[in-house]
Amino acid sequence: RASVVESVQNPFEDARTTVTGTLRVLEGARRAKACKVVFSSTAAVYGNPDAPLPLVEDTSTDPISPYGVSKLAAERYLRVYKELHQVDFAVLRYANVYGPRQGVTGEGGVIAIFTKAALRGEPLRLYGDGLHTRDYIMVHDVACANLLAADRSGSFLLNISTGLETSNRRLTELVAAASGRELDVREESERPGDIRRSALSPTLATSSIGFAAKYQIDEGLRETYQWMLNWSADGS
Repeated sequence: RASVVESVQNPFEDARTTVTGTLRVLEGARRAKACKVVFSSTAAVYGNPDAPLPLVEDTSTDPISPYGVSKLAAERYLRVYKELHQVDFAVLRYANVYGPRQGVTGEGGVIAIFTKAALRGEPLRLYGDGLHTRDYIMVHDVACANLLAADRSGSFLLNISTGLETSNRRLTELVAAASGRELDVREESERPGDIRRSALSPTLATSSIGFAAKYQIDEGLRETYQWMLNWSADGS
């Protein structure tokens, strides 16, 4: 489960999936004597910190949604299993992941939602003033980061990100450019639990595992739009 909105609506299910699910994976790793667990965490664990962007890994954590709380709790369990059972971990705090095959839920899902709306000629919906920002990272880059993290020995925590902010309003312009259409934009009330600004520094990931994002947001959006266009044409 990767949705702030859903976690606010159903915090029990969010905790059951993320916290209990992580514990089950850790127990399986312990019994199998696995050498490492790679965990997909999130920028949401930082909340709205009073710190300059992009955030670094030692920024204080203060999540403002059940989703962020559950992910942070799972991170803590990874550390405990390392101490008690010597199961190494790689905590990867993803920025907002997007790309081909993405569904319309989750924190990077706004790109899938906007792209789907563009294909249908429907208006794009902006919550609040449209100036909320996110650090969008292409799924191909995230996959590479996971492989790099799995290959490195020891336990560690890293941001997996571009370090760049893109506002939701700017995102509507980029989706329109990728689609080649003029798109209507409608403003709606701000949603509870939404972080105002978010960007994570990838510097430590670059120096420790050699990770660097290759995709710029405009390039990634074009590829994502083209995939969804082909997918729609196939009737899948």
